[in-house]
Amino acid sequence: MTELRQNFIRLQNYDGRTLFTSDATGPFWSLGVNAFMDTWENDPLKQVVQTNGFQTVYENQFRRLTEYGFNTLSGWSEIGPLKERIPFGIVLFDDEEVPTIDPLINVARKEIPEGDSGTPCPVCDPYSKQYQEALDKYIKFKVSKYKNSKNLLCYWIGHEFGWGDTNAIDFSDYLYSKGVTAKLQEWLISKYKTVETLNSVWKTEVKNFEEAAQKTNAPDNSQHRKDLQTFATLVVNDWFALVIRTIKKYDPNHLISSPKLSVYDHREYLHRPLSLGHFESFRGHFDLLSVDMYTAKKEYPAELINDLRGISYMLGLPVLVSEFGTREEMQGWSNTPGAPKFVASQQERSIRYRSQVMQLFAEPWIVGVHWFKWGDHFSTNHQMNKGMVTVKDDAIVPYDELVKSMSEVHGETQRRIQQAPK
Repeated sequence: MTELRQNFIRLQNYDGRTLFTSDATGPFWSLGVNAFMDTWENDPLKQVVQTNGFQTVYENQFRRLTEYGFNTLSGWSEIGPLKERIPFGIVLFDDEEVPTIDPLINVARKEIPEGDSGTPCPVCDPYSKQYQEALDKYIKFKVSKYKNSKNLLCYWIGHEFGWGDTNAIDFSDYLYSKGVTAKLQEWLISKYKTVETLNSVWKTEVKNFEEAAQKTNAPDNSQHRKDLQTFATLVVNDWFALVIRTIKKYDPNHLISSPKLSVYDHREYLHRPLSLGHFESFRGHFDLLSVDMYTAKKEYPAELINDLRGISYMLGLPVLVSEFGTREEMQGWSNTPGAPKFVASQQERSIRYRSQVMQLFAEPWIVGVHWFKWGDHFSTNHQMNKGMVTVKDDAIVPYDELVKSMSEVHGETQRRIQQAPK
């Protein structure tokens, strides 16, 4: 893998700190913006673009962005006009082209609607030939264009699926498409050998293993439930393996990240997925672990950092903070959507930017931080102060205190990287 990636962005250890590096960039700590020029949901910005022209606005704002010291575009940034000038990342499985063959079925034996927020992944049936073919077509379409890119940071295998985050999903509630059910039957036969043994352990009265594989509404804390949770980890593992194998078929050159997980202030959000074994499904598949982290506090709680450090070491993966940010509750704005974490002023936002970034930078296993949004609006009716710029009187205006703090912090981190032993 290392040999293939010598000319591309890779991860490397420098005197105990993990950093991104490439022959073109040298070592760097990724300072990113997760949604740059996101005009599809920003009505005021659309108006500025219509008046002045997209390319003109893009170039002006890109120059401003790099002057603030950002070195990466990620997530939902507009990368068409970027022309490989700085590293960028691509989120997979968060678009309209996602394959939806053989949909999952919930414990009530009902199909989960396409796009339903309760689904733990788009369509996790790694055992369906039809799905494998659809996935191959999707991955080829998404990644082939980037296989020779010298500035692709990574691919993310999805966005906040519900593994290891604030809405952690017990995947065993969503197993049962045709291929997965057949695999479960095989797994139960291998584990229990006889139906009599299974019934004794599960405290059920099923007639055969086919019926057992259909019996999905297991009591909490029962061995039946624990078996389904263990099997769910296997399904997730096999899906990851299929996806990554398919990506490498069309692009063997670039880093692959875990799905973007999400945590807020409280460490307990990490414990349920650990108990369900979801993080175990990440082992051996990814180059890095990505986590969306939000808090309105001056720093992230030490317990949360300790838990993430433990997961990082357990999996042998560095961590990228793939979203973060704080916002002021603005008079006259809807202050929606988004995490309900507010501070009292723009000054506090600037202070928290410094304290949170420097706290994360102090951890040698964290390889970068990506601020959520460049612009402040989702739409005319949904304004959220997560951006670093807003639109006033048809002009794009930065939040001066915030961007000043960003520039200072970025300069400080870059100086420390440059001065560190290589």
